[in-house]
Amino acid sequence: MFRRKGTLLSEALVSLLLATMTTWLIVTTMQYFNSLQTKEEAQMKAARRQYYEEQRRWLDDTDSP
Repeated sequence: MFRRKGTLLSEALVSLLLATMTTWLIVTTMQYFNSLQTKEEAQMKAARRQYYEEQRRWLDDTDSP
């Protein structure tokens, strides 16, 4: 009887550990891809700003006499 309870307890602990590790993996993966997306958005914003600044300078140069 005690051996059976010990087996059930260890199986429950293994299941809990597996669920915890799976949750950690999912959360970590989501955080990683979120940080990649944030970096990509910042790069796109900087590139867009640079493009418009260059375009404005080009237009200002052609308008000058």
